Amino acid sequence: PLEETISSFSHFIATADQLLPLSYFCLCRYNAMLDPTGCGTPHDILGTYGPLIKKAVLWGNTGCTPDEAAQFISEGKVVGVFFGRAHITNPDLAKRLEWGKELEVGVDFATLYGMSKDAEVLRKGYTDYKFAEYD
Repeated sequence: PLEETISSFSHFIATADQLLPLSYFCLCRYNAMLDPTGCGTPHDILGTYGPLIKKAVLWGNTGCTPDEAAQFISEGKVVGVFFGRAHITNPDLAKRLEWGKELEVGVDFATLYGMSKDAEVLRKGYTDYKFAEYD
């Protein structure tokens, strides 16, 4: 239940933040695609847990758009945002963001992180994603 989730993680985060020299927390937003059992508890993690972090640096992760990331950073909610899948599927991610190009979001999970035992599948993956076209 959400109340238990918030209580447990709030206690952990507030306690861990007091440890020195803890460098950072990385809070990951809920993503149904990464929750095959459906046991996750979607809620506003930055709003709920961010204020508990007083000493460590806070990073965001999971499913942020570039606009959301910029907003979270400008509002001081996080120091930065990780773009894991976007980085994998867009080998030119920084340039795409700079040029305002649309991001490819379709990750081939069969080839992600070497999860297959099939040699042919393992030959595909990170280097198969395309660069955008620039004028």
